[in-house]
Amino acid sequence: MFFKKILPIIAILTVFFSFSIGFPGQAASQENIKIYIGGEEKLFDVSPQVFNGSTFLPMRGIFESLGAQVSWDDAQKRVTAVRKAVKISLKVGETSATVNGKTVKLDKAPLVYKGTTMVPVRFVSEALGETVEWDQNARSVYIGGRPYISSETKQVKVNGKTFSLNIVRVDLNNKKIGMKIVLAKDALGFTESLKDMAKRNHALAAINGTYFNAYEDLKEPTGNIMVDHRVVHLGNYGTTFGFTDDNQVRFDVVKFMINGITNKDGRDIEWEPYAINRTPPANLSTIVLYTPDRGSETRFNSGISVVVENGVITKHLNGNVVIPKNGFVVNLSGTETRYLDRFPIGGKASFSPAFEPSGTDVSFWQKAAGALGVGPRLITDGKITVDPISEGFSSEKILSYSMARSAIGVTANNMLLMVTVNRATIRELASIMHSLGAYNAMNLDGGASSGLYYGGRYLTAPGRDLSNALIIYKKND
Repeated sequence: MFFKKILPIIAILTVFFSFSIGFPGQAASQENIKIYIGGEEKLFDVSPQVFNGSTFLPMRGIFESLGAQVSWDDAQKRVTAVRKAVKISLKVGETSATVNGKTVKLDKAPLVYKGTTMVPVRFVSEALGETVEWDQNARSVYIGGRPYISSETKQVKVNGKTFSLNIVRVDLNNKKIGMKIVLAKDALGFTESLKDMAKRNHALAAINGTYFNAYEDLKEPTGNIMVDHRVVHLGNYGTTFGFTDDNQVRFDVVKFMINGITNKDGRDIEWEPYAINRTPPANLSTIVLYTPDRGSETRFNSGISVVVENGVITKHLNGNVVIPKNGFVVNLSGTETRYLDRFPIGGKASFSPAFEPSGTDVSFWQKAAGALGVGPRLITDGKITVDPISEGFSSEKILSYSMARSAIGVTANNMLLMVTVNRATIRELASIMHSLGAYNAMNLDGGASSGLYYGGRYLTAPGRDLSNALIIYKKND
């Protein structure tokens, strides 16, 4: 394994430096040349630069992330770096370096640019006997193999129209990659910037998730949501995107349900909530379940709430209720309060999720780690199948408007596509995803909610804070 074999030496050699493989051209900006180390794109305080036909790259960020120790002799303009059993010393302006006391020649001498010491990339490949790959089309340098996550901004022409796209591609076959659904402020009914949600969860990339009530006091989502194997919201319309811990994915029309059991006088009584973690509609009779994913409180005042802690019913309360961290709350409102006697204080109560998928084995959803119910579906098994009316959509924003949109798709070889487009109809979006090679795809929330984050910055900045998001993160080794 290239990366594992040379990782300690790269960490040392690359402290404060950059490397060149002799690319032609003048000084180039970070937007023109991308650097990937071990499959990840790296961004630097000083962007890659071309001097005298050679590309130079500062490597302070790589050094800090890998934990190599470095000392700087300002008088001699010499840096010494140590990681494990390897020690290297380089000097600004000199075309030689020492690695464990042995002299190694450099094609180009280290130099100082904007206060940062930089060195040519060719030095890494020649000194270590390894290769550095340059992709002219992608304007990218790959150290340690091709990337498992990358970004691209491009224009595509579909049906005679040109669309501006931001794209993040993620190789779901790579075991380093993980997916997760995150909630704003880790609870339902709140909003937070996409960037803050991404940073808080150490995301490599993030895209906006399902629809939510952006103009109401409580910013509650409307679609199905699963977080860390937990069903936290029921929507039951549109298409649901689900994934497992090992990055199996499905796009399906699936009904999420909650089955409850209460034990009274030694016998089990079944109950089924109308919703989970959602404010009950005024003047309607409902049974709603609230879990800690709602936050610390139910945040409304109607009905009678049954408090369950550690599986035991402990209280019947009115008004706003604290949701126990070790339990849940069942709210009965309107005529459904007649069932209060089924929840006796001291009795036992529990609930479990259930699924009714239309096109997938139910066993997939039983092991799903996360899910987003959004839609409509755009592509099914390589064919454009967009039909929003059949999925329960009636808003003209979905049916006919041309607007900012976002989508996710998966190619036949399990490459996840996270895409935002400046303006398109839902059917144009389907054609766009098809042109990108999506084998299955669906629409996400759009308009001002469209947002795409990658490499610590926005590729598409949302026009509002969001309720939820899909993030990509690097799993611990």
